[in-house]
Amino acid sequence: MVSDMSDHIQSFEGSPVVDIVVPVYNGSSHLRETLECIEHQSYPLVKIYIVDDHSTDSTPDILASHVSRFPVSIIRHPVNRGLSAARNTGIAAGAGKYIAILDADDLWLPAKLEHQVGLIEASDLRLGIVSCDFQIIDEFGNCNDPTVYDYCCDLDPSTRDRLVLGNLVSGGSAALIRRECFEQCGGFDEALSACEDWEMWYRIAGYYPIRILREPLVLVRRHSQSMQGDTPRMLRNRIEVFRRFAQDPQSHRVAASCLFNECVAAFRYLSPSSTFSFDQAMLQLQDMGIDSRAVSPSIWRPAYRHYRLTSFFFSCWRFLDDRFRIRQRLSRSSQARWLYRGLRWRIQSFFGLFSS
Repeated sequence: MVSDMSDHIQSFEGSPVVDIVVPVYNGSSHLRETLECIEHQSYPLVKIYIVDDHSTDSTPDILASHVSRFPVSIIRHPVNRGLSAARNTGIAAGAGKYIAILDADDLWLPAKLEHQVGLIEASDLRLGIVSCDFQIIDEFGNCNDPTVYDYCCDLDPSTRDRLVLGNLVSGGSAALIRRECFEQCGGFDEALSACEDWEMWYRIAGYYPIRILREPLVLVRRHSQSMQGDTPRMLRNRIEVFRRFAQDPQSHRVAASCLFNECVAAFRYLSPSSTFSFDQAMLQLQDMGIDSRAVSPSIWRPAYRHYRLTSFFFSCWRFLDDRFRIRQRLSRSSQARWLYRGLRWRIQSFFGLFSS
């Protein structure tokens, strides 16, 4: 068995070292499984940097007892600093040519690093990132949904404005990143508590091509503690990220439109009583942690009018639906249902254009 492993490592002689950065905060529920998937990687030239962001659960005990076939460094923050800071600490601790981030509740398939290193090393371009497709698992590690999420796409500096419409590089656990990208563009923004990878990829895409490996090599865990379930946090960070994108001349037009739509979405999470006046609505946004001062009133006021007008429209539409049982009457005809949905969308679009 030892000789087989030695032969396997020898076959990668001359290949670059990959630093694996594992940020963790109170991640004891899934940490062992995550660390185990690293041990199964077919690419052997790795060093592991685990950054404990001042966990208060049994995470330190798990890390103290962890045994690996790879070199491991465990770094503990004296205070909780957030995901971006933990990632930056791990990145700064290493010196490998490439960096792979693995969040403490996600999993890699065994060939993940080997296939990504192979692609980035074989490319004629100086790629900044190689990412990949992914699948979703639940909190117990079950892949109940067979869907392969393959919406990510190749990007170049001339096409990075496509990133404004969404994170087309995927989350941090999917990416293999050239170290010099962080030297060129800086680290993850520690002021962001969500969407930090999306904003980081946008900066990198301004200098380096990005390629997507069309293989589902990552299992992303969705559970009750996932960041995606924290609506106020996601909302305020998305607003901030769109505000930054809008400052870039290359992406200003699309980003400004996205920023406006995100501001409209913010009002939808307020209680109805708070939306009777613009000032009351803005106060409740502040209570949600959204700093309205970061976005110009010239955007907030039209967004508020848009929200109020479309809310009134949908209230009327629902009243008519219930009063005349329109959807029930149309249920017998697929063509009528299609016309109904089309009419609803066109009227909604008209209200949106009128109010903005």
